[in-house]
Amino acid sequence: MKSPHAAILDKVFDADRALRRAQGEFFTTGEDDARLDAIEAAINQAWSDGADAEEGVSRLMRAGSLLGDIGGPRGCKLLLRLLDHDEPEVRMPAGESL
Repeated sequence: MKSPHAAILDKVFDADRALRRAQGEFFTTGEDDARLDAIEAAINQAWSDGADAEEGVSRLMRAGSLLGDIGGPRGCKLLLRLLDHDEPEVRMPAGESL
């Protein structure tokens, strides 16, 4: 029988694997313009949703990481926008991606 920590660790590994698969699918489906449209819409939504700040910050952090893999002028513009966020957790991945 697994310890509670081992079972939780398995959940962490499963979530990481699911994230990598989803990101792979995100980058192999369609064109960068469509990806940027989706990311920009998600940024706009997260920025305007003040109700769930934790979820919004999480989405903005992920958006910053994803934008680093796309690049280009539009991606950089969105990254610069994330650098203007109040939360350092949002600014950090945006800054690293630039």
